[in-house]
Amino acid sequence: MKLKLLDYTKARMKGISEAIIRFWAVFLFLIVAATLIAISIETPDDDLQKHIMAAFFGAFAFLVAQVLCERFGKTRLQCCLFFVAGALATAAYYIWILNAGAINDIVWAKTFTLFFALFAAFVWVPSIRGESDFNATFLSVFKAFFVSLFFSGIIYGGLMLITFAVDQLLFEVDSNVFGHISNIIWTLWAPMLMLSLIPVFAGKNKDSVKIAKATGYPKFLEVLLSYVLVPIASVYTLVIILYMFKTVILGEWTDNLLEPLLLSYLIGIILIYILVKRLSNAFKRFYVAVFPVLMAAIALFQLVASYIKAADTGIEASRYYVMLFSLYSIICGVLLFVFPKKKNGYLASFAIIFALVCVTPYFGAFDTSIRSQSRLVEKTLIKNDMLKDGVLVPGDNLPDEDKQKIYNSVMYLHHVGGLGKLEFLPEDFEPGFGFEGTFGFDPYSGGKIDSTAKEYRSDPGVPVKTGGYDYLINDSVYFSTDGYSQIIGWVNDGGKEYEIKVDAEDDVLLIIGSGDAELLKVRVKEIFDAVKLYPETRGMLETDRLTFDFENSMAKIRVIIRSIIIYEDGSGRMEAMILFGIK
Repeated sequence: MKLKLLDYTKARMKGISEAIIRFWAVFLFLIVAATLIAISIETPDDDLQKHIMAAFFGAFAFLVAQVLCERFGKTRLQCCLFFVAGALATAAYYIWILNAGAINDIVWAKTFTLFFALFAAFVWVPSIRGESDFNATFLSVFKAFFVSLFFSGIIYGGLMLITFAVDQLLFEVDSNVFGHISNIIWTLWAPMLMLSLIPVFAGKNKDSVKIAKATGYPKFLEVLLSYVLVPIASVYTLVIILYMFKTVILGEWTDNLLEPLLLSYLIGIILIYILVKRLSNAFKRFYVAVFPVLMAAIALFQLVASYIKAADTGIEASRYYVMLFSLYSIICGVLLFVFPKKKNGYLASFAIIFALVCVTPYFGAFDTSIRSQSRLVEKTLIKNDMLKDGVLVPGDNLPDEDKQKIYNSVMYLHHVGGLGKLEFLPEDFEPGFGFEGTFGFDPYSGGKIDSTAKEYRSDPGVPVKTGGYDYLINDSVYFSTDGYSQIIGWVNDGGKEYEIKVDAEDDVLLIIGSGDAELLKVRVKEIFDAVKLYPETRGMLETDRLTFDFENSMAKIRVIIRSIIIYEDGSGRMEAMILFGIK
């Protein structure tokens, strides 16, 4: 047993060294990413995030370049061209993300869409006109991923336990060590272990024995697919079909619940199809024969339902993705049903095409949704005689349905940076506090339009009381209850350095500390809980009501809220001035 374990360990280490040589460019980009993450752990800096994302993009791009070289690079020149293409793609992404402004939902969505397209290409390319079909290459990557996840998880857990034991039993360990362990395991070790398990499917280094092993079905996986996943998918599909009949009979097309579940369902159905395709049992034959047409029918239903809903409430980015994936599923379902014996490479090629459409300027998810929501606002305003010759006139006695449409669309456009499309809005328009004056109705009153939030702000013209405090942090400080961490200031008092920070490791805390010693700790949630009890829904409050003092024998803090939003569950965000003193 020990010899087998030793042999397996040697084989894996040899495999990883071979993977580093094979995917040398990928490994270099992962080294860069790991180094940047290590720096950010020691000295948190949001500016590094863009560089880290670009490093991971480069790893994905050169992953595709390598498999292209193996499949089609018959000469050194051809291989060089593939790697130059990878470098150009990485440079283009790097330039884009550096000029993209803050890292927001749009940047994340486009980035993950591009990552998905590159990963799909990595899986698909080895099967193009090759001996191994797409089902085989996908199976090898699928197995490699979970084997890597399993062993990396064990190593990660072991190292974390050892470090924790040293910290508790021997000597104090810097908390950053835990972050560095995570970084090394999940940024470097796990990806290279996964790549070491994926064989070369084409070219001079092709190994038929390794390919057969990598594309074979372990008994556990065969049982899992045949006796667990296929039956579960069958029952789940039946539930969805019954829901479809209910929707058609009752005519509730604009109130369907299927849309949030559709992406995960269709992705699951397609993944199971690819995984079972190479099996040879009755469960496989049933799934391959029946599920493509069911998938196409369900996707068609959802496409129609989403279109009807979009006609009423406009297209948002999430609905755009659902509609596009529904169209993708319809096409793939029809092709899988009509050509069941063909190779399934078009599943990947169409996925890449549709993913690229999602991030293409003008036709992409966010550009399309901004145009849709802008048209919906204008259409609703014109309907209520609020937009005349390009001039916005505050409305009176609008139907609640139209108020909801205007509010939802304006808030969505604000979220995705598309308010500029509404040229009739005042230049100083702020959705949080300028709604009633601009549109003529208060979306926060009465709980009809937005019953989830309370919003307050203090009068900027009222002087701030600073008596009794030594220091003032000049800029407004941003706080959030969902895990925002930042060092917001530091001073040298009597030759001793003090820092004040927002720490969100377990809870969101405002802390004054010196070295490892914490002088005063304030739980930010207490402020939100106190303000939430105010009877007003929104508006300007006296500065005294938005001022909170905390102190003990060593230090004191005063929090003066400039603006705050609180949701029904008690979460929220605020900007505040901070005064503090050392006793």
